[in-house]
Amino acid sequence: MAASTSLSSALAFPLALAVALGRRSSLPAISTVCTVYVELARGVPLISVLFMASFLFPLFMPQGLSIDVLVRVLAGITLFAAAYMAEVIRG
Repeated sequence: MAASTSLSSALAFPLALAVALGRRSSLPAISTVCTVYVELARGVPLISVLFMASFLFPLFMPQGLSIDVLVRVLAGITLFAAAYMAEVIRG
């Protein structure tokens, strides 16, 4: 568990930095996209993100493509953590 948390934090940091800079951008399109991402990600509980990554994401994948559950959950935790890190960086 600790390895997946460390890996998702390491993967989330560059994304969080980009999102934090995007929220400070003077370009309205970039600022709006980053703001919507952060507010949506922070407004959804982590258990819902993990549920969607585990069970709902495969429903939208092409017929023959299958991604491991651990990779899907790692991606969900990474996106969730990046939203919170972006607010910390921006602050």
